[in-house]
Amino acid sequence: MKQPPTSDSILFNRVNLFDGKSESLIKDINVLVEGNLISKISSDVIDAPGAMIIDAGSQRVMTPGFIDAHAHLILQLDMSQWLSADENY
Repeated sequence: MKQPPTSDSILFNRVNLFDGKSESLIKDINVLVEGNLISKISSDVIDAPGAMIIDAGSQRVMTPGFIDAHAHLILQLDMSQWLSADENY
């Protein structure tokens, strides 16, 4: 029987990594995240006892540091505010 994770670590196996610097993805890489920080990136097997293991199967792309920080401000207004708002809002 598979044991549940015993730490706050997550090991991503065989993920494609976008590092924001290279012109192409780094293929089939292993990434260990401990807490909220990436602690190790390797093409070799990473030993991480107790970590939750996610096998991406080379089908997922990891984009560390990418934050979806967009907002739809227009949806925050009621109709009367929307109709009287600055057109450039």
